[in-house]
Amino acid sequence: MPSTVLISSASLLALFFFLHSAADAETGSSNVFSMQSYGAHRDGHHDDTKALADAWAAACSSVKPAVVLIPKGKTYLTKQTTLSGPCKSSIVFMVKGNLVASPERSHWSKETIRHWILFSGVTGLTVTGGGTIDGNGKIWWQNSCKTNSKMPCTEAPTALTFYSCKNLKVENLKVVNSQQIQISVEDCTDVKMSRLSITAPETSPNTDGIHITRSKNVQVTDSTIKTGDDCMSIEDGTENLHVKNMVCGPGHGISIGSLGDHNSEAHVTNVTVDNVRMYGTTNGARIKTWQGGKGHAKNIVFQNMVMDNVWNPIIIDQNYCDSSTPCKQQKSAVEVSDVLFKNIKGTSASEEAIMLHCSSSVPCHGITLENIKLTVKGGSNDAKSTCENAEWQKSGTVTPQPCDRWIDGHSVADLSPDLAQLVPHRLKMSRTLADGLANNAWTKDITDGLTVQVLPHVHAKVNMNASSLTNGDDSLRGRSLESKKVMFDVRKHGAYGDGQHDDTKALEKAWAAACSSSQPSIVLIPKGKRYLTKHITLSGPCKSSITLMIEGTLVAPPRRSDWNKEIIRHWIMFNDVSGLTVAGGGAIDGNGKIWWQNSCKTNSKLPCTEAPTALTFYSCSNLKMENLKLVNSQQIHMSVEDCRDVRISGLTITAPGTSPNTDGIHITRSKNVQVTGCTIKTGDDCMSIEDGTENLHVKNMVCGPGHGISIGSLGDHNSEAHVNNVTIDTVRLYGTTNGARIKTWQGGRGYAKNIVFQNMIMENVWNPIIIDQNYCDSATPCKKQTSAVQISNVVFKNIRGTSASKEAIKLDCSRNVPCQGIALKDVKLTVKGGGGDARSTCRNAKWKKSGTVIPQPCAFSN
Repeated sequence: MPSTVLISSASLLALFFFLHSAADAETGSSNVFSMQSYGAHRDGHHDDTKALADAWAAACSSVKPAVVLIPKGKTYLTKQTTLSGPCKSSIVFMVKGNLVASPERSHWSKETIRHWILFSGVTGLTVTGGGTIDGNGKIWWQNSCKTNSKMPCTEAPTALTFYSCKNLKVENLKVVNSQQIQISVEDCTDVKMSRLSITAPETSPNTDGIHITRSKNVQVTDSTIKTGDDCMSIEDGTENLHVKNMVCGPGHGISIGSLGDHNSEAHVTNVTVDNVRMYGTTNGARIKTWQGGKGHAKNIVFQNMVMDNVWNPIIIDQNYCDSSTPCKQQKSAVEVSDVLFKNIKGTSASEEAIMLHCSSSVPCHGITLENIKLTVKGGSNDAKSTCENAEWQKSGTVTPQPCDRWIDGHSVADLSPDLAQLVPHRLKMSRTLADGLANNAWTKDITDGLTVQVLPHVHAKVNMNASSLTNGDDSLRGRSLESKKVMFDVRKHGAYGDGQHDDTKALEKAWAAACSSSQPSIVLIPKGKRYLTKHITLSGPCKSSITLMIEGTLVAPPRRSDWNKEIIRHWIMFNDVSGLTVAGGGAIDGNGKIWWQNSCKTNSKLPCTEAPTALTFYSCSNLKMENLKLVNSQQIHMSVEDCRDVRISGLTITAPGTSPNTDGIHITRSKNVQVTGCTIKTGDDCMSIEDGTENLHVKNMVCGPGHGISIGSLGDHNSEAHVNNVTIDTVRLYGTTNGARIKTWQGGRGYAKNIVFQNMIMENVWNPIIIDQNYCDSATPCKKQTSAVQISNVVFKNIRGTSASKEAIKLDCSRNVPCQGIALKDVKLTVKGGGGDARSTCRNAKWKKSGTVIPQPCAFSN
């Protein structure tokens, strides 16, 4: 055995040299933390998860650059493990042996199923060593719905996840047979990946090689990827990505996307894919987006690529649909622009070597094809190209000859050469106007400096349409044209209104008609009737403002089977609507009893499953929600997500105090929100205020029963969260488990700051004032972690009433990230019924008081 070596320098370079030359030696250095020294069995059968976690914890607490060593020649079986930072110095995770995942699917719970090995919040991490990370994925593939359509679709772990890491290197590793994605890079900056060999069978479902999302400044070089899905999938939030010297195949190629699924907003910019060889892949250079999305994919280069028997060598698909049923036609789309395909040659497995299938509403533009030579494998036929709604140009030799640019069914080649040059890439035209262009009739400015003469019959047609736009189902008479609102009654679109027959289609039709009207519109749910609706998404953008006037009752179906996995999170969803008002004095009934009975929180023997939110507003602006009753939601009653400029007032929200997870109003990633004059009685938080909430003002509320008003939970799963400028004013709480509450998980990051709870009356509230930075909603104890969401500048002012427990004030803060700037002003809380004096407990909280504060706050302690 080689002699023991003492590492006397803190130099990481010296440490690398030592490890490469004597990694299997027993080391006396305090800088090397071997799994073997922490009780690992090393036989591939016994569980070595704890040994790995302990070695990591020791390395992470070292003030010198450290190494976590997985020794050569042995196999270490591990279950799900999270290796968290921040650490005191840089760490090398040296995999010289084999890390293998447990073969038992039962070893993953619902909470842990998305990850096998997760690195979270680590700066200066290097993962290397030449060893193998084996996901043992066969049992997961066999139980996938993509392998066997009779199986339910379930999640599976990603083998290696890097979350919120900085200055990250991943190099010289083999990653094999992942349960699902092999490597995922999420919310990271400054990443270098090189010399990776990533393999899984061609038939293994969803085994993407490298997945990148919400990450910046990433380099991927000199790697070989052979899997059953995308060699690389590049998704929302990717910026400044450079990929070079790659071999890919089998698999699905290199894909930007999919982007914009579930009507989401996505942004990808500055991506270069350079010097790649593709063998037998289903796609080569690919951009794929869903209809209904928003955002952009721009400044993208695919260059110096060789295709060998690739099915779709060059493809842009803005109508991507990975669904068992046809996807709904939608108007919005992720904009694809400034894309260069350069120096791409080889063979196509299909005749269609170039496919540019873009959105009619948001066409692709700035597409350049330069020096392309693609032929059909075997030379049986000439390669072809197809284009739809794509504005492009070519340079050099391009084979196959690219197709013409299209404007609503007319090729630009149909125009005279002079006119074709003038067509702006963002101009949207009717077929009639395109005919006018083809006839060379030009004199009047219409857009982007383009001059056209609109022919008389075209002008007449435009006038006719403008005058007919107000003719909905029932025009509201007696108003000027400017103030007129068009009404669309769901009964006139086939609604039964008996609470038994399905009225979903009628509501969809009424919404579609209102959304396409250029006059302000009303969708009417008439009084005195019950309209049964299944899952529905009411999408914008619309041509004018809309009021959904609910005078009757919208009721959800009583059967859980009416929701599948893809839609289970929502009942009624409004997406990307500006100027929406939902009002009318009627009711929205979630019919939630069957969901509560089947909840694991009601019956611990049942599996934990998702349930729909009754009313979701996603990416809406200038939103009003007022004068409605929301009752018995399946889960959350109302969720406001990614919205701006929202006013909520006059709501009554009720569900039994025993109904699980039935939060009244949930707010996240939204700005400039006002909530006033509402009464909320539910089985969970009256209001839950989560990550991304900024400028929220809540006033004149009544809450109870329920869990009170909570900011959080924040920072779960080591995530980053930000809440800023929240005021809760003039609230009465009756019999709630909490009053004014802030709750965060250990391991999170970010902040909750500039928060005011004032003018509140508590009646028999269990925890009237509580800050909990050690929140843990888990069946097992949560792991102690060093990072936390920072809580600062919080005022509790003019709060009085009775506590159901003796502990009326509880400030339980993080030891490492203490609460700061906590102010208690004019607080008077007594125990209900006079059962002793109220108390306060504090830990790691810096506070001050003014006026009378009862109970007397405790002193700050470290």
